[in-house]
Amino acid sequence: MTPVADAVGRAPGFFDTPAGGDPGAGSLPSSKAIVFAKAQNTFTVQGDGSILHTYYAGVGRYATEVVAPAGSAVGQPTAYQSGTQQHVFARGPDNHLHHWWTGAVSGGWVRDDWTVKALTSRSPSLDLAGDPAGFLYGSQQHAFGRGTDGHLHHWYYSVGNNTLKADDWGGQFTGTPSAIAFGDTQNVFARAADGSLHHWWWQHSDPNYVHQQRWAGPLLAPDASPTTMDYAETDLHVFARDTVGHLQHWWYDKFAGATNVEDWTVITGLAIAGNPTSFVYGRQIHVLFRDAVNSHLDHIWYTIGGLIEHDDWSATPPGGVVPPAGDPWSYNFLNLEQQVFALDATGHVHHWYWRQSDNTLHQDTWQ
Repeated sequence: MTPVADAVGRAPGFFDTPAGGDPGAGSLPSSKAIVFAKAQNTFTVQGDGSILHTYYAGVGRYATEVVAPAGSAVGQPTAYQSGTQQHVFARGPDNHLHHWWTGAVSGGWVRDDWTVKALTSRSPSLDLAGDPAGFLYGSQQHAFGRGTDGHLHHWYYSVGNNTLKADDWGGQFTGTPSAIAFGDTQNVFARAADGSLHHWWWQHSDPNYVHQQRWAGPLLAPDASPTTMDYAETDLHVFARDTVGHLQHWWYDKFAGATNVEDWTVITGLAIAGNPTSFVYGRQIHVLFRDAVNSHLDHIWYTIGGLIEHDDWSATPPGGVVPPAGDPWSYNFLNLEQQVFALDATGHVHHWYWRQSDNTLHQDTWQ
């Protein structure tokens, strides 16, 4: 019966779930803020198109350096760690995907053009019309973004054979995608052209094609972009703003093999402006966003098996209220601190952080 079963295949939409040793285990989605070599790093595109790297290595104050000169990038960059290197991706003025990397905490940055480089492997010429996203999958480096045709464009570099390739995952979407490795699957979420939450995924068990599906639930705001997280290789979580300014939460349950959705604004009373950021901290899921009413930095967290709680990170720390002027970005620092960044009204990177050691929320300005 095996040849017959292989020929028939599985039901459409079958989604592999994590198992021990999967290449996505421990992989984090790309972000403007990452941890590398126990240093805290954030990357921003400046008004002149340069990429500024602000970092704190645990000695004295933060430091800054220019990763890419003026005219190098538009939009916002994204970054992640790959082995002993940190990697930064951004869209260039030529609508190409540009890539910088270094093996140090700072300095030694090298650049290449992934749109051009992928052509050497006979990949199609794929452009970029928005901000990129990506992840590490085993030793492979992946990047995704929206093309000028509205399709999901994908680039990936294999360290083992030193080969960069690109392919078109199709679909029609708006905004910035959110990409995450979940077990054996490579997953991307974005707002589809019809406003629904759209999901693309590729898995080793179906190596010749990419799946696509629409997740049931409320429609996303026209300018919304989702954020995703993997909780303990058992749940896949997605958060996004809907058309009435509510924070919606979708999740895939590995054990139930089903997706669910709930309205966190109804639960907490907090309405969202812009796009959220999220991370896992121990047994907790944390989401932060700009409040639609007072522009403060709102914080919602859920302890697995417990309750959903929330507080105001703009009003809590000493030093006065600093409302974020745009979307925040964040990370879990070594399971010791919760770190959040956002531009303030003057265009500086403001920094909020909670420390486990003193159970206290702090803030400062990094740039």
